[in-house]
Amino acid sequence: MRKSVGYLQSAIEASPRFSQAYSALADAYMACCTLQSEAPWELTEKARTAALRALELDENSAEAHCAMGTVFGIGDWDWRGAERELRLAIDLKPSLVLARICYALGCLVPLGRPLDALAELCHRQDKTPALSPAA
Repeated sequence: MRKSVGYLQSAIEASPRFSQAYSALADAYMACCTLQSEAPWELTEKARTAALRALELDENSAEAHCAMGTVFGIGDWDWRGAERELRLAIDLKPSLVLARICYALGCLVPLGRPLDALAELCHRQDKTPALSPAA
C-alpha cells in the first residue's frame, strides 16, 4: 500500500488535474489506515484532502464520492455521511464494486442493517441468474 501511495503521488505530479488519481490516493491512505496502527488520524486527514481534491476536480466522479464515503465511515465514524456519499457513488456508477462493499460493510453493518448489507454484497450488475449446481 505504501508503494502505491508513492506511485499515485507521482501520477498526480505528472497530471495534477486527474481526479481518479486523487480518489485512488485517498483509497490507498484509508487502506493503510486499516492495515496499520500508526497514526490513523494523519492517514485519514491525508485521505480526506485527496478525496476533497478529487471531488473539486470532478463532482460527478463516483470514485471520488466513494473515497469521501470511506473517509467518513472508517476515518470519522460518520456512518450517515458515509452512507450519503456511498449511495451517491453507487447511483453515479452502479458497477463500482468498491462502493457497494464499502456501503455494505462501512455503513449498513455499523448502522445495524446486516440484511441490507448482505443484499448489497450479493448485488449482481448483470442480473443473469446464477447457474445451479445441476446445470
